[in-house]
Amino acid sequence: MKRKLGKLFGGKRALWWALVIIMVAILGWWTNIIPILNQRYQEYKVLSGIERLKDTYRADTYGGATPEETLEMFITAFKAGDLDLASRYFIPEKQAEYLAKMKNWVKLGKGEEITKSLENSQMLGELRKDSFVADMGEVDNLGNIIHSIEFRLNKFTNKWKLNNM
Repeated sequence: MKRKLGKLFGGKRALWWALVIIMVAILGWWTNIIPILNQRYQEYKVLSGIERLKDTYRADTYGGATPEETLEMFITAFKAGDLDLASRYFIPEKQAEYLAKMKNWVKLGKGEEITKSLENSQMLGELRKDSFVADMGEVDNLGNIIHSIEFRLNKFTNKWKLNNM
């Protein structure tokens, strides 16, 4: 029995067993550290994205002092065919989406119809000073809302931006 134990833990085998134990310890540590490192990286990506978005909002000077003014600026750019400028009146996250939509509206020949509807829009409800969202829309003769437009205030520049329409 002593001879077997001596052979098992003596010489080269002892070195191999030590390496196996070290590898198992490293593997156990590594399997615990990888999820932690991944979580930290994901948190970093989210926080970096938020900071980049804040920087985008700080630099965004497109929009009006009121929702109505922003809508008027949008309509003017859209009528002139400057869809790139018109898209800049939307919040930054939706500019590419609405640029594609506007191109499609023009392609489908809906530009004039959409412009006319937007020109008939009015405030829905009351804009309060503590509110960062405003709604406008077109209302029919019975008071039913035909379509609505949502605005958001860019708190960094105090410009009203289109959010949805």
